[in-house]
Amino acid sequence: MTSELRKLYELQKTDSGLAEQRREVDRHEGALAARRGAIAECAQRESAVAVERAELVHRRALLERELEDLNSKLRDRKQRQNTVASSREFDASKIELRDLSRDIEGHEEQLYEIEVEVEQVEARLLVLQKERGDLEQADHRQVEDEGGRIDELRAILEKAAGERQLVAGAIEASALKRYETVLKRGAGLAVVEVEGEACKGCHVRIPPQVLIDIRLSRSINHCPSCQRILFLVSPED
Repeated sequence: MTSELRKLYELQKTDSGLAEQRREVDRHEGALAARRGAIAECAQRESAVAVERAELVHRRALLERELEDLNSKLRDRKQRQNTVASSREFDASKIELRDLSRDIEGHEEQLYEIEVEVEQVEARLLVLQKERGDLEQADHRQVEDEGGRIDELRAILEKAAGERQLVAGAIEASALKRYETVLKRGAGLAVVEVEGEACKGCHVRIPPQVLIDIRLSRSINHCPSCQRILFLVSPED
């Protein structure tokens, strides 16, 4: 393995470590975001149920006022019935009292149904409030631990990024560009071992002449299939 190839291999190890640390940061930040999202979603559902309750309470208040007016009107008509002078007026009063009584019964039934709905909605609201409270407590307990871990990882990343610059700065520009080009393709690894005369990255057989060049460490060689940089492990390595 040439010294330049060795540097590229060391750079890859550094990059692999950086990538893993970034993934760990992403995992912690994802966990925080997921909890915050769950809290926001629960709060949204709670808000919707609260609006539903407010509408029911408003309807209940309207019915209660209408019922109060009907009862007042019924009492007034009963008093008037005692003062009617003719049977015709008396019959008309009876009909009016009957209709008022039916209206009152209908309002009372509606009011009962709304009371049941209000109780059901308030029960749902309590469940959502407890759910949100539990989520917020869990978030409060974990945010310090995860937040601290994220800060710790970011400090490690910053230090590792500085070390990477030193390693990359010692590599020939053309070799570094080739390495970074292969890495950006999403191949995962840019520098791979030849194993059993095949590229360990894509498992395609390497041409004999390329194998000879690699064994003699004449230059940096690439897999003709996936373009990864190839190396052979020698006893000296």
